[in-house]
Amino acid sequence: MNIKVTLLFIVILPFFSSANSGSSCIETAMTQSSMNQCAGIRYKAADAELTRVYQKIREIYKDDKVLLSKLKESQLAWIKLRNANFELEYPYTEVPKYYGSSFSMCASGFNAQLTLHRTEYLKRWLIGKKEGDVCLSLIHISEPTRPLYIS
Repeated sequence: MNIKVTLLFIVILPFFSSANSGSSCIETAMTQSSMNQCAGIRYKAADAELTRVYQKIREIYKDDKVLLSKLKESQLAWIKLRNANFELEYPYTEVPKYYGSSFSMCASGFNAQLTLHRTEYLKRWLIGKKEGDVCLSLIHISEPTRPLYIS
C-alpha cells in the first residue's frame, strides 16, 4: 500500500504543483490525459481573465450607456465568431474520435489563444491611449474624469 501512495504522489504532484504556473503544467505533463487537463486549466484561466477585464470595463464606463451597449454587442459577436472559427478549425467534431485523444488539448489550446487575443484587445479600454493618437476613440491616459485600469 505504501508503494501505491508513493506512486500516486509521483504521478499527481507534478500536475498540481505546475497547475498554478500555467504554461509549465503542459511542459511537465507526462500523459495525454494530463496534457488535456493542463490545456483545460489554461483555457479556464484565459476565460476568467477575459471575464475580469470585461467586468472592469463595465465598472469603469458604467455611466456610458452607448459604450456599454456597443461592448455587449461586440462581445456577443465575438463569441459567435470564436465558435465559427472553432468549427472551421475542427469541422469534423461530430465524427467520433476523428481527432484522436489529443483533441481536448488542441481544442482548449485553440480557444485559449482566441480568448487571450480578445482579452488583449479589450484591455485597450482599461489602459487608454497615448497622447496624440488621434485614430483611437479610447480615453486619454491623462483624462482625470475616468479611472484607469490598475492591475
